[in-house]
Amino acid sequence: MMVPRLAPKAMATKLVRVLRLQHPDYHYLKKVFQYTRELMEVGPAPPRKRLPALLTEAELVAFYDAVWTAQQLTHVIMLKLLLVTGLRNAELVQLRLADVDVHSGHLRIVQGKGHKDREVLFPLSVRGELAQYVERQWGQGATYLFESKRHRPYSTRRLRQLVAQYARAAGIEKRVYPPSLPPSVHHPSHQARHYQSQVTAPQWPYGRAQSCRVSGVSIVGCGGGI
Repeated sequence: MMVPRLAPKAMATKLVRVLRLQHPDYHYLKKVFQYTRELMEVGPAPPRKRLPALLTEAELVAFYDAVWTAQQLTHVIMLKLLLVTGLRNAELVQLRLADVDVHSGHLRIVQGKGHKDREVLFPLSVRGELAQYVERQWGQGATYLFESKRHRPYSTRRLRQLVAQYARAAGIEKRVYPPSLPPSVHHPSHQARHYQSQVTAPQWPYGRAQSCRVSGVSIVGCGGGI
C-alpha cells in the first residue's frame, strides 16, 4: 500500500529535526540534497515544449511583403524553399549547388535526419527563379546554395534571425521563427493537416501576384510566386 505523500513543508520539518544536530551551513545542505537526488535518481523535469504561434493570414501577407520590399534575392529564395519543401533548418542551409537539380525539380539532402540521404521535390512555381539563382551562384564561385559574403554557408541561427527580422519589419508582435512558418501542402506529409483558404499574395521579385492557397500560414500554389 502506498504511503500518502507528505506536503513539502511537513517533510522539511521532519528533516530539520535530523539535520539540526549537524549544525549545517548552506554548502553542507546543498551537498546533502545533491546526494539525496542522486541516490533517489531524481532529476529535473524536462522543459515544457511550447507550440509555435502560427501567423494569421494578414500577418502572413505582411511578412511576405516585408521580404519582397527588402529586395534580397538570397533571402527570397531561401524562405521560399523553406516554405514549399518542408526542409529542416539545418538541411536548408547545408544545401550545395551540386545538390540542386532544377531540371527534375529535386533537392538532394545529404546526411539529413537520421543521417540518411534523401531527395525532396520542389514545385514548378519556383523552378525558374531557382535556376537563375543557381546560375548566379555558380558564376560567383559558390559551393553552397546560400552563402555569406565570406563564402561560408548560412547558419541555422542566421536563418532564424532573418525570419525574426522580417517579422519585425512586417509589424508582427508575436515571436516568429521558422516553426511558425509550417511547410506548405506541396510537402505530402502536411497535406492532410493544414488549413487551406484563398488569399492574394503580394508580388515577389521575379514573379507575379496570383490567387494562392494558404496552408496554415504558408502561401502555396502561386505560379511564379511562392
